[in-house]
Amino acid sequence: MEGSVDRLKVAINIRPLMVSELQNGCTDCVIVAPGKPQVQIGSHVFTYDYVYGLSGSKSSQLFEECVVPLVDTLLCGYNATVLAYGQTGSGKSYTMGTNYHGEANDGAIAHRVMEKIFEKVNKVRDEREFLIRVSFVEIFKEKVFDLLDQHSDGQVMRTRRDLRRVPIQIREKTLGDITLVGVNEPAVKSKEEMRLFLARGSLNRATASTRMNSHSSRSHAIFTIYIEQKRKTSSSHCNSGDLLVSKLRLVDLAGSERVKRSGPNGLRFKEGIHINKGLHALGNVINVLGDEKKRKKGAFVPYRDSKLTRLLQDSLGGNSKTIMIACISPADSNAGETVNTLKYANRARNIQNKAVINRNPVPAEIQAQLHLACSDDTSLKETQVSGVVESGAPCIIISSDSEGSDCGYIILSDDESISADDNAVEISDGKADVKYIEISDNDGVEISDDKYIEISDNDVEISDGKADGNLCCA
Repeated sequence: MEGSVDRLKVAINIRPLMVSELQNGCTDCVIVAPGKPQVQIGSHVFTYDYVYGLSGSKSSQLFEECVVPLVDTLLCGYNATVLAYGQTGSGKSYTMGTNYHGEANDGAIAHRVMEKIFEKVNKVRDEREFLIRVSFVEIFKEKVFDLLDQHSDGQVMRTRRDLRRVPIQIREKTLGDITLVGVNEPAVKSKEEMRLFLARGSLNRATASTRMNSHSSRSHAIFTIYIEQKRKTSSSHCNSGDLLVSKLRLVDLAGSERVKRSGPNGLRFKEGIHINKGLHALGNVINVLGDEKKRKKGAFVPYRDSKLTRLLQDSLGGNSKTIMIACISPADSNAGETVNTLKYANRARNIQNKAVINRNPVPAEIQAQLHLACSDDTSLKETQVSGVVESGAPCIIISSDSEGSDCGYIILSDDESISADDNAVEISDGKADVKYIEISDNDGVEISDDKYIEISDNDVEISDGKADGNLCCA
């Protein structure tokens, strides 16, 4: 049911013993209860939603049972998150598929998600229009970097030249949504295109060799798939139903590590400190959200303690259907880290989210108002439409001059223009960064990236300030 409490679900994925562990004489220390999603290690017993591996359910079933339901809700307009957590070397990146360099790993979650999304989208293309975009970022040493930045060097981390990259700034919108300023979000039309962007980002991600993992992830990676959809109609001014905007996050956390075991030094040691700091902040958030008493008292949730928890704010206790996949090693040499991971996941299972469908119910009405306003040469200030525009489509958000009135919203297509004092302002591909224009009460016109369109008697230009003027339909 929309808006109902949806508990965060937890799946445990137990990888097989590795060759190196077998050579060192390691044995299994994890026991899975037959027919139950229950794990025992020593005197500790934990119950989860799903358990895979070590004679439990097969790992191949993880995607169908845990992730496919999220893809189904994604296409219904809900946000969803798949979060992989575990110690370094436990198989998180392999399970998620965020270390994709072109090699075959068809069982990885990321690859199967792409196939499933386009499989479902292609079935309803005759009925709906879709815009699918992706982004890929990493949090490295408490800074957010765009892995799809065309100016990135794939060898940045290995050659210690990471200072060449410009960190991405995190911003919070009026309604509390967290956004990344200037991050690349290319549109994709096929799973092949999506895989190319995943591979490009994977090459730019920070990795290094440690004692426990020859390809240890040194950053938290977040691959996001955005889907905008609406029903097709014969006329652009007919009732086309809701515009749905949703996103699926695939989060591959860097592995928690103990310095004595992983043996980092120099830069690797400093990276490990930042990794554990972010995971500690995530643990603090989980502790607050997972404690029923604290939740009822409205306890403060420390989302701002790290970049990781800030970006995952709506995935943990917010507007998202979320599943955590805790990856563990069964080797007795890793028993301490495995117990910590199981405790961490057990606390996360108590988190409650409240996911709602992300819909804009008035796009057809807005377009009709635009048509009437333009044809009647009516001022946009006189065209009032109630509703909220949450999509990434170019639109105008108009504040009311009178107290108590709703704000007006008008959608513009890429080839339409507006005018101010007989000077046209084009909304086109030439200004791809402009997602919307907001007219405030003082007649400033706000656009993306904290810039404004200044409207004066003689010209219209993009700058950092505001100017007087009125904006009318062309």
